[in-house]
Amino acid sequence: MKLKVKLKLALLVITLTVLATPVLAQRPPDQDYLVYVVSESSDKVSLIRFGPQGARVETSFETGVMPTDVDGPHGVAVSPDNRYAFVSVEGIGSEPGTVEIIDLEALKTITTVDVAPQAAGIDFWKMEKAESKQ
Repeated sequence: MKLKVKLKLALLVITLTVLATPVLAQRPPDQDYLVYVVSESSDKVSLIRFGPQGARVETSFETGVMPTDVDGPHGVAVSPDNRYAFVSVEGIGSEPGTVEIIDLEALKTITTVDVAPQAAGIDFWKMEKAESKQ
């Protein structure tokens, strides 16, 4: 019985110590950062600006098949020149997933490419030109 009391007392002391430890506030950033966020349930891609003035949605646009369906955008990658977004959209069951290529200046889908079902994440891999052998 004494062991249970000691364990409870030790847990209480540890909890109070953690709660009493001051948390240092982080400084706000000194510049703006832009982040693209995909929202599966609403079939939207949003551009979020985060900086010294806080965070706000700069713009949003629709993507995916339909906002009321269970499929939707899962991942987004932006080309190195910031001109295009590549958005992976999950297919349902055996339906193909897609990658939508979006012109970020016009905020319009340029084309859609079918990929395997359950397309989730996506990344942009910059390829270097191969050196020619002489």
